[in-house]
Amino acid sequence: MAAYYGVITKSRKGPYRIEFPDLPGCATAGESPEELDAMARKALEIHLTALHNEGRTLPPPSSHANLHELHSTAKDFSGLTLVVASPSTKRVRVNVTMPESDLRYIDTLAKNFGMDRSAFIVFTVLQLYASKSKAQR
Repeated sequence: MAAYYGVITKSRKGPYRIEFPDLPGCATAGESPEELDAMARKALEIHLTALHNEGRTLPPPSSHANLHELHSTAKDFSGLTLVVASPSTKRVRVNVTMPESDLRYIDTLAKNFGMDRSAFIVFTVLQLYASKSKAQR
């Protein structure tokens, strides 16, 4: 599971376009924001799968603030969005025990982020690991 910010642009006559500055070559477009959202997730998933299959390490994601500063003055800039996807890999079922109230809280947060429980737990752990790795540099 990985999360990267996409830079959204929209020209007057063209479709919405999104590119992921941390992943050169990963970009797509859509006629509506809803179509762009679906296309962005699929493009990110395909790109991550290719990197995974090549045995390459995923680059660390840039911060929202950094990307906003770099791209917000561009002519067709529309915004940034966080896109979460994972390479197509085999999922393994595990049994985890936790307090029921924590599980309800995790499910609520997962729903707010548009993820299932498993994806949210993996995403959160990876984000904690990434922030700890950055702090150690």
